[in-house]
Amino acid sequence: MACDFAIARFRFLRRLLLVHGHWCYDRLALTFLYFLYKNTNNVFVLLFFQIYDGWSASFTTDPTYTILYPIIFSSLQPIVIGVVDQDRSAAELLQDPSLYSPGRKGEKYTYSLFAINVIDGIWQAAVVYFVAHLTFVDYECGLWTLGFYISTGMMLANAAHLTLEVRCWTVPIVVIFIFFILLHFAYFILYGIAVQPGKSLLRCSPSTRRCRASYPHILGWLYDAPVDVPLDAMMTADFWLAMVITTVIAVLPRFAAKCLWNTLFTEETAKKLK
Repeated sequence: MACDFAIARFRFLRRLLLVHGHWCYDRLALTFLYFLYKNTNNVFVLLFFQIYDGWSASFTTDPTYTILYPIIFSSLQPIVIGVVDQDRSAAELLQDPSLYSPGRKGEKYTYSLFAINVIDGIWQAAVVYFVAHLTFVDYECGLWTLGFYISTGMMLANAAHLTLEVRCWTVPIVVIFIFFILLHFAYFILYGIAVQPGKSLLRCSPSTRRCRASYPHILGWLYDAPVDVPLDAMMTADFWLAMVITTVIAVLPRFAAKCLWNTLFTEETAKKLK
């Protein structure tokens, strides 16, 4: 990591190592583990759907949203937190050099933490899919309706998971969380309006018709678009109850583990064990 820093005086080395070195390692470990969890979660949601879809490789979530989700809807939040989050203040790190030890020993990015985040991603994927699946177990629902439940549940579970990882809450972090939650719903509402019959350029343009005739397996979804599906879902109590249940159950194991760890293994206890 030495190539990432430049110092004008040797006396700055202490702050470079104890403060910026600690923050750099801690933020990188947090960001990598979160992206590992998020990608695992995203993949396994699709896998669980395939079990009930005859392994057809079809999407239940909107294809456009599926492409944009890891790029736009869920990438900026962990990046911002990875830049500004602090587990300790600079004064604390300078006052107690022993706090640099976890970074020097590589204790925040280990095989066990890698495995825990993969397992947590699979668990949350199961919760996201099966809560949506069981919501409609007694009656029929459209593919796009199920997909909207799954997409929203996954987004809320990922956001709730990330809130548990933030150690230093600031106004920009709160704003960015609220912004992307609102952006999620705004996207689906505007997309549902854009594909209304007779109004959508995607559905009516001659070029799209020619492409669909040549590649029906690729562009067929444009003619089976989720018209008013998000609005219809959001007008029901079942949707909001399912989202609450999904979010709570998905992050409950991590929340309980963090509470237990922070209760039993305080700093004083950890130092005594050492």
